[in-house]
Amino acid sequence: MKNKSEHENYPVLDKLQHVVFYVNDLEVSQRFYEMIFDVQCSATAHPDSSAAMRLVGNTMKFYSFGHYQHDICLVQNPKVVVDNEQWNHYSLKLANGIRLDEIKRRLEKLRIPYFEGRMLPIFSNEQEKVIHFKDPNGHVIEVVE
Repeated sequence: MKNKSEHENYPVLDKLQHVVFYVNDLEVSQRFYEMIFDVQCSATAHPDSSAAMRLVGNTMKFYSFGHYQHDICLVQNPKVVVDNEQWNHYSLKLANGIRLDEIKRRLEKLRIPYFEGRMLPIFSNEQEKVIHFKDPNGHVIEVVE
């Protein structure tokens, strides 16, 4: 990495604006994210909706966590294979006032297994409550209270 003085006029990143995930079944994934996180579909793109979609031939659904027009995008791809044996995951922080117990209750109702604590205990904070679970496609999700 170059020293900071060489980059003083460069913009600094603020937030991760959105992520895109391939999913096997868009409808199953949509129900999962809506039931667990109360996200709302903010837009849909399908092969007929834009030149980009016609090129890739995929259907997309965009979901908002309330920050941007879309915070997460799910793209239909029945051939997707998720490498969930690694530490690949994404982490979501619950909004103020939302308890991790509520997410656990929803997971238990759907019989979705989860485990508590950080993937790497060396990064653990004793006051922090964290769980991990997989979405229907095998993507590992970390949720932090």
